Parts: sequence; structure tokens; C-alpha cells
Amino acid sequence: MAPTVCKVTARDKTKLRKPVVEKMRRDRINRCIEQLKVLLKTEIKASQPCSKLEKADVLEMAVIYLKSNTWPLTASPTADAHAQSYADGFSRCMEETARFLSEQQTSKPVLMGPFDKTQQPKESCQIMSKNSGELWRPW
Repeated sequence: MAPTVCKVTARDKTKLRKPVVEKMRRDRINRCIEQLKVLLKTEIKASQPCSKLEKADVLEMAVIYLKSNTWPLTASPTADAHAQSYADGFSRCMEETARFLSEQQTSKPVLMGPFDKTQQPKESCQIMSKNSGELWRPW
């Protein structure tokens, strides 16, 4: 009798491989949940000392622990901190611009007028161009 050749198609390979890949994924999830149990040992004993925990319970405890212990530390700064950071950056930019322009040996530039804190707000809105008596506009 002649030997029979069995061809394995790509579809058959996928069918054979899918359960193996799924088992590897489940094992990885279970290992991570076990690691969480070890890391959260004291919190787990405090909340449920004797009962067996489900995976969902461990995940919930991890979320609660992270929110209560690390969330405020890593959260974005408050609006006041953003405003202060913006003001600091703006001041630094203005200082650098003034320094650069002063190195160019020019008198006080017309464009710096609106940003100079010593000027009155009324004056800063009406910046005149040097050559003409019309209102200066950047466009």
C-alpha cells in the first residue's frame, strides 16, 4: 500500500493553534492575578481574611488600592499649578526676548510695549508704528 500524504491547510493550523494560544493567555492572566494577590496580601487579609477570592475581587482591590495610595500623587496638577506654570513660562519667554533684543543694541522695541508691565493698559492697545501715525497691526 502507498503511504498517504496528509496535507495540513492554514485553516487547520489556525484551528489547532487557537486553543493553545488561548490557554497561554489565560495562564498569563492567572499569573498576574496571583502576583496581585501577593502584592496586596495585607489589604486582602484586612477586607476578607478567610474567604476565597475571585479574580474580580482581586482586581477590584487592586484598583481601590491604587486609587487610594497613588492616584493623587500621579494625577495632573491643579488649575492653579497650570496657571503658575504658564505664567512662569511666559515670564521666562519675555525675559529671553528682552535679553535677545537688548543684545541687538536697539532701543526698546515697539512690539514689547504691550508686554511691559510699567505701561498703562490703555497705551498698550494703541501701539503706533514708527513711520506713520496709524495703528500697528501684525497682519
